[in-house]
Amino acid sequence: MQGILNDAIIDILSSIEEGVHVVNENGITLVYNKAMEEIEGLSESLVVGKHLMDVYPEWTRETSTLLTVLSTGVPIIDQEQLYINFKGQKITTINSTYPIYREGQLVGAVEISKNHTHVSKMSEK
Repeated sequence: MQGILNDAIIDILSSIEEGVHVVNENGITLVYNKAMEEIEGLSESLVVGKHLMDVYPEWTRETSTLLTVLSTGVPIIDQEQLYINFKGQKITTINSTYPIYREGQLVGAVEISKNHTHVSKMSEK
């Protein structure tokens, strides 16, 4: 049963429009779905297994919802995040980021991102 459930979760994460980025308590990426790849222009193989600061060196606790939630343990709902990807492209997302607790201990965070890059570009014009 566990294998079927894991397969179903992988299928769901692969097919949804929202980006999903999951990190452990140390900021190491565990899950980075297809939609997140498309939003940020990065491949899953480049991000999974790496620390957030290795992939996004310009991020700080103040500019990254994932880092903020890891340090505070408090969810952040529908916050705009602006940043530049490795290709020099400006990315705009609306993120909801939640802490993950197991037996009262903070063990990671999950971020759900909606791509607003096109909306932001249209507003600038």
